[in-house]
Amino acid sequence: MVACKDQAIDHLNQLGYNAIKLPREGITPLTILSRDSKTGISSIYANITDIVADPMPPLPQVFTNLQAGTISGLRTNKLEFNFGISILNNLLSALGGKSAGIKSVFGKASAIEFEYENVLYDTVMPAAVSKFLRQSQPLIDEDFIAQFNEEGEAYIIIDVLKSNSFGIRLYQDNVQGIDINIDAVKNVIGLDSKISVEKKGDTKISFNGSQSLGFGFKACPIWIETVGGVVKFKLNPNTNKSVDLKAVTAPPTEINLDDESVLTPVLFAPNQLLELA
Repeated sequence: MVACKDQAIDHLNQLGYNAIKLPREGITPLTILSRDSKTGISSIYANITDIVADPMPPLPQVFTNLQAGTISGLRTNKLEFNFGISILNNLLSALGGKSAGIKSVFGKASAIEFEYENVLYDTVMPAAVSKFLRQSQPLIDEDFIAQFNEEGEAYIIIDVLKSNSFGIRLYQDNVQGIDINIDAVKNVIGLDSKISVEKKGDTKISFNGSQSLGFGFKACPIWIETVGGVVKFKLNPNTNKSVDLKAVTAPPTEINLDDESVLTPVLFAPNQLLELA
């Protein structure tokens, strides 16, 4: 993980989201993650359908492309320029654009600020996932059983923040805003790029791609246990109780953190960007 005390990450954490270092496609509700507690790196292990034996209960309904008004417009801190450029390069590449040479068009900038735009979220109701798992028979490759016992770390994603658009602002000496030459940016990205670029005021430009990238998610720990010779899923909150769970997807009722039959989101590490392999 990458330590990064930042107002945007802090806000996502307070809503119960883990922030991803490199936003990417392919992160969806009902995805299973495994996490190496030594390196802090999480990996996509499977979809929920890959770890459940037949006959399988009906899958929980996934709600997609919902508006996330509490996230759109959120800005990061002013990041050190070279670090920020590395993030920008990865974002442009992930959205299908060219990134080589983008640094050269930003002149004397010493800091860069990012802004989340057009944020949507996909979600599944935790109660529906809990019901599905309680009715299901685990089917897990023996090589990965250790990830699903009380010593391991396996999680199911229930909520994903995503966007196909982000804005940047440049600063000199971390204070003075810098006018961005949008024509120079367009020349670097290329006319055949999958990304469109729009200038919004003197100090902000927006990049818009055709596909959405996941940049934050809620995940809940799941275990397996054997009771009376029968293997079943065990749901355990094991929650960082300092996290405000009243996020955009939270139900209006109070969440019982002591109820072991209810899935509850956890933060892998507050104030850090998550490495996701």
